[in-house]
Amino acid sequence: MSRRPIRRCTRCTRDRPHRALGLCDSCYTRRPGARRYDAPIGAAPGAPGVLRSAEVIAGRVEDYRELTREMRLSKKAAAARLGISYKTALRYEQRLRAEAAA
Repeated sequence: MSRRPIRRCTRCTRDRPHRALGLCDSCYTRRPGARRYDAPIGAAPGAPGVLRSAEVIAGRVEDYRELTREMRLSKKAAAARLGISYKTALRYEQRLRAEAAA
């Protein structure tokens, strides 16, 4: 059970446990800017992580393209080699297909 105070959410107007900024938990996590793609991914503040800036992601997508298209590795093998999840590899694949179609 939540110990947070029950307040009316300023976005959805439901009476729910308050999270921050006048928002309930659902609205707080869905707000614009909730995810910062330039922030490192880590277990704790200051922990080593992978940077998610646009340049770094573009470089990793290019590396993925080289591994799958030129070296003929499977998605799973390419993901393991780059240190990304299989789901991220699928996102990269989708991005490459969209770029090829454009």
